[in-house]
Parts: sequence; structure tokens; C-alpha cells
Amino acid sequence: MSSLKTLRQMQGKTAPQSVERDHTALIIIDIQNEYFNGGGLPLPESQNTAANAKVLLEWARQHSITVLHIRHLAINASSPIFAPNSKTSEIATSVSPLASETIFTKHFPNAFLGTDLHAFLTVHKIETLIVCGMMTHTCVASTSQAAAELGYSVILVQNACTTRSLPVGDTGQVMDYKTIHAATLVALSDAIAEIMGTDEIIDLPIIQKSAFNV
Repeated sequence: MSSLKTLRQMQGKTAPQSVERDHTALIIIDIQNEYFNGGGLPLPESQNTAANAKVLLEWARQHSITVLHIRHLAINASSPIFAPNSKTSEIATSVSPLASETIFTKHFPNAFLGTDLHAFLTVHKIETLIVCGMMTHTCVASTSQAAAELGYSVILVQNACTTRSLPVGDTGQVMDYKTIHAATLVALSDAIAEIMGTDEIIDLPIIQKSAFNV
């Protein structure tokens, strides 16, 4: 067994043992039609990722945990991907928001940049964010890092995120999406987020605020 420790482990941070309902939010990032077959940027494992996000969504709704949806739109109306008012930029039906759930529209990878997300979380006294969505190495990573820098505790759901393969500069080589996904999660686990699976999260006991005031 390796003796290496993450910065979080050095600081004594451990995996959560419960979910505090009143101070936790599930954030679903960019699970939009663009990333599925028929979209301009279909991702490998997008269906499995969305299915796990749906499990988290149903769990959060069942336990009255705040649910927030993030939707990416291009600034340029003629953009080949995420064009405003396009069918492919719409949120996938498997994780469709309820009328009572808030949607934040962003134009940059970081969901806090140029949106009222931080103000909303502050007003609602949210301290912990459960983050899932697309893509792992861009919008999920940048939003998670921004959240940690703003003082939120971040739980990143490893099997409810996915990404794509990328060229390695101009070498002609390709880095596989699984490698990019895994490396991103490892990097974020060092100082930014606790990495957990869907089943691990939904198995955690739900603690209500009143439980701490007895």
C-alpha cells in the first residue's frame, strides 16, 4: 500500500458519514442533448452517466435536498455547439428539471462565473455540493475548484461524470477519455473534492438540521 497522502488527508479531511439535508445541494452540470447521439459532441458513456445522475436526482427529490441544474449556452448564436434556442442545447429528458427547481445558464466552464449560483447558495445556507455532469475535465472540474475556493465542501460523483478523448498536442496521439476522466478525478481529490460513487452517496444517512439542536 502506498504511503502517499492527498492534501485533504494531510488536513484530516475524511469522507462524509451523512448528508445534512438543509445545507446540501445536488448540482447537475450540463447534461444536455449536445452530449448524446444526435448532438454535436456525443460523449462515450453519456447514457450511463445520465442514468447515475438520474438516480441522484430522484434520491435528492425524495429527501427534499436542494437540486440545481446548470445549462451551458454559447454566447455566439451561430456556434456549432450549444447554440441558444437549439434542441441539442436543451437539458436531457432523463434529468429534466421540475418547475420548482432552479436552472442556472452559464457561458463559461465555471458555473459560478457570470451567474448568481454563489448568491443562491449563500441565501439558502448551502455548505456542501454534490457535483455530477459533463465534462469531467472542463465544466465539472472548473466548477468544483471554484466551489472549493469559495469555501464549499465538494463531493464529486465519479460514475455520474464523463468526458471525451483528446488529441495530445500535434503529436498525432490521442489520450483516451478514461485516462482523462481518471486523472482529473485524482487531481481533484488532492485538495478540491471528496470522490465518491452514486451508491456510496445514496446509502448515506440523511441528517436534518433539527437533529443538531436536540
